[in-house]
Amino acid sequence: MRVLNIRVDDRLVHGVVATNWVPRLGVDRVIVIDAESANSQMLKSVLRMATPKNVKLSVINGEKALENFNDNRYADEKIMIVVKTLLPIIELLEGGYKFDKITIGNLGNQEKNASTVALTKYVSVNDETRMLIKKIADFDVKVKAQLIPEDYEADIVELLSKK
Repeated sequence: MRVLNIRVDDRLVHGVVATNWVPRLGVDRVIVIDAESANSQMLKSVLRMATPKNVKLSVINGEKALENFNDNRYADEKIMIVVKTLLPIIELLEGGYKFDKITIGNLGNQEKNASTVALTKYVSVNDETRMLIKKIADFDVKVKAQLIPEDYEADIVELLSKK
């Protein structure tokens, strides 16, 4: 299994992922790690419709993802992992799965409160999100923001240090 991108996007698989990221990276399979979607036939159907026809799709929870990764289930495939929030990323890291970088594509649909600040046009964080980003960075994972492949990769930890 070769993971080409781990993307945090509260819209999961949608136009930007399907028409920009998947073809640019040459992905064989998109793995959506989201318990809500994994437990809903309707959400799975919507995600299948959004995924390019020539690309496999798995919609699973974090526990199943770790099990599949440990069993080398996707051995010869080029993978893109997509999650809605940062919590599955932490679950993977705490479960022993290692990676160098995550890309936050869109993270704005979260609880807005007095602590919420916009870091980029598509990424806003509140105190809870800041804590999760720090926890991920503590695993020596780079946290970047990038909507489409052509965009500049902004360093989220650096942006947070300025806010």
